[in-house]
Amino acid sequence: MAERYLLTWMADEKEIYDAVKGYLTPEDFNEGFSREMASRFYEAYEAGSFSAADILTVFAAEDKAKEASAIINMPLDDISSPADRERALTDLVVKIKKASLQRQKNADDGRDPLKKAKEEKQALSELKKIKITI
Repeated sequence: MAERYLLTWMADEKEIYDAVKGYLTPEDFNEGFSREMASRFYEAYEAGSFSAADILTVFAAEDKAKEASAIINMPLDDISSPADRERALTDLVVKIKKASLQRQKNADDGRDPLKKAKEEKQALSELKKIKITI
């Protein structure tokens, strides 16, 4: 749910993408539709041509328009104070990144388990320091 909420927020406000792109990549999203949508968002924003309508058109051609529309048009909670917005965004990023690290830890990718554990510990330590500003 955190991924979908973040994608909705990114579709609504470019500054959300700008705030999270240094912390998350599309690979941090679950495999499947969320990752595919995140990839399209990142590509479009980086190209300077993000348009929710264009994203929906691409997914319509792939028979995924209903799912894409549900994310882009999902109602967001009204978070009005800047501090609350920043806290909510930081919480979403941390939640998504932790899940990504857990998937990487569980993946049988041939890396040394001790090295993976050290990398995860370091990454989790870095996550505790995140404070995103909008």
